[in-house]
Amino acid sequence: MKTPTTNVALGVYVSPEAVEAVLVRRSGDRYQPLERFVRPRHARAPEPAVTATPTVADRPVATESDYTLQIGGNWNPDAPSPTPTDDTQGDGASGARVPTGRPFTALLREILDACAAAGHRDVPVAFCLTAPEVVYLEVVAPTTKDGKGTDRKKVAARVRERAPQADPARMAIVPLAGPMPERVLAVAVGTPDPVAATLSGLGDDAPDAARLDAEATLIASLIGRVHTSEGERTLVVRVGAEDTLVLFFDGARLAAVERLRSLSAYDRPETIVSRVLLQQDARKAGDPDTVYLAATEPAGPFLERLAATFPEAAVEPLGAAVAGLGVEVPDEDGAPSVGLLLAAAAAARELSGWDVTPDVRLLPSTLRRRRQASRAAWPTIAATALVVLVAAVGVLRYLAAGAEIDRLEEDLRVNPPVFPAENPDLLQMRVDSLNRAYVSYTRSLDVLDSLLVGSDEWTQAMRLIGRTTEATGGTWVTAWEPDGEMLSLSGRSLSRGQIISLSRRLGADLGGIQDADVGARQMYTFDMRIPRSREIPEAALYLRNVAATGSDEAAPRRDTEYVVDPGDHDH
Repeated sequence: MKTPTTNVALGVYVSPEAVEAVLVRRSGDRYQPLERFVRPRHARAPEPAVTATPTVADRPVATESDYTLQIGGNWNPDAPSPTPTDDTQGDGASGARVPTGRPFTALLREILDACAAAGHRDVPVAFCLTAPEVVYLEVVAPTTKDGKGTDRKKVAARVRERAPQADPARMAIVPLAGPMPERVLAVAVGTPDPVAATLSGLGDDAPDAARLDAEATLIASLIGRVHTSEGERTLVVRVGAEDTLVLFFDGARLAAVERLRSLSAYDRPETIVSRVLLQQDARKAGDPDTVYLAATEPAGPFLERLAATFPEAAVEPLGAAVAGLGVEVPDEDGAPSVGLLLAAAAAARELSGWDVTPDVRLLPSTLRRRRQASRAAWPTIAATALVVLVAAVGVLRYLAAGAEIDRLEEDLRVNPPVFPAENPDLLQMRVDSLNRAYVSYTRSLDVLDSLLVGSDEWTQAMRLIGRTTEATGGTWVTAWEPDGEMLSLSGRSLSRGQIISLSRRLGADLGGIQDADVGARQMYTFDMRIPRSREIPEAALYLRNVAATGSDEAAPRRDTEYVVDPGDHDH
């Protein structure tokens, strides 16, 4: 746990529609919101006033000059938060798309000036960025050559292929819980990045940027702090004005992230919950123990629908999880918006000094928090002393090595070596003969390796697919063909669940699933892609061992077996 250097921090939630910020002060184990700010990122004409209680679709939109400053614990001011207009499309997506990537320099300067006027200058700022200005991609991460970590360059290449607008240089890799340990979530900032552009535009007036996090990973760190029981399933549903975010958790670890672009707060709760159930069934996530909802007001119908859908689960607003961290949040009647709630959580996380998992920092290295040299604490002094000690040890070892070299040179001068009496030309001929033989054998082994590597790839692939489909039952493959580094499969099945089970056993990326009625039964066709095996055949391993040891007694034998868990069979 790191030691906080201040008791006040500013959390800033940046969405395409607005910038929402909360100034939080730490007092013991409690975190009190001091000031609340809401700034729209785009100017729109205000909607006509309404007399009835406004809903999500008919609330007026604030103009560029409208903002709310609230001092104290009340997070529910009279001024409405900015929401998009009600010109939605048929699929539930907002018809008025907001340009992304634009900086908000003037808005952040106004917020910082308001904090300074309230007596809080030079506060650290924790940013949270939302989609589509941040990209979430679930990939099967290749490992490094030594097999001890994730190959970040290959993950970045896959991110660049699937999301050209993302910046692979500013990417975080979050391991996901589940049966496949190599499955990770790549979180990358889009280009252009509004936060980096804003901080650069402020120049010398830029604040102490503590962190830039993504919305999904900020929620993941929040849930991981509140729910630590092994095997506990948690579901978080964030319904916004532009999209819906669904997160699955296994204990304290994030298991999956799904962004439903076509669903927003303007859709019926039944529609959104049905899509959540579809994602739960596709991922075999199981029934959750706890369900959290973060929604654009009003959230009551969504909570009621989720409680009816998951009767065995505890259904609560996301503010309950934030309150579990010690942050003072208003009651249900004065519930804050999603942006203000996450902004407060981001500020409290920086003030608490937690060892956060996942630890996502998407700011460029040149814009990360800057500390004055006069604030050097004991860790800095200790690090400086360690550097001096290492330098002194290096100098002493250099002097000792020089003395040893001088001693050996003196020994050689006093006792010169006795060279062999044979003809040097004859010795050189023997050495050349051995070198030619070594080069010949090495070239032969390289050619043999090139012929053997991949020779049994299709045999092993047929063996794997045959055993897996037999263990799954009711599923068979009708066609397959290589597709770069992947193997594309097509097949049929009698059950949608058996297709999901087959893809999980094979570690495959599942494509489309179509169904058709065949007589009295329903038949499903599917497409999926699995990685191609590039293992070295046993014959190549044997020859390499013989070449290295000169004997075949210690040659290793690889017994390739594909074990299928019988308990995983879907009935």
